[in-house]
Amino acid sequence: VNGDTELDITDPLRLLTFLFGSGEPVSCQDAADIDDNSLLDITDAFVILRFLFLGFQPATPLDGQCSRDRTPDSLPACENTGCETEE
Repeated sequence: VNGDTELDITDPLRLLTFLFGSGEPVSCQDAADIDDNSLLDITDAFVILRFLFLGFQPATPLDGQCSRDRTPDSLPACENTGCETEE
């Protein structure tokens, strides 16, 4: 969510700031859509928090591996994923 290719507490905070504050747009909205429902909303922040603090795996694997979005949606594709090669 914050563009550093690491999943940590700054990601849900960045997403919430974008959604409800005056934060800058999320640079990779497709990756921020962690529940892969084609919407960028508060649920995505909660899914990340649940993963970070309780260990619950979301529907989309968060294993740190580079991969393409398997579900076509209307969110813009990510330009810089931090991956050397894409699958």
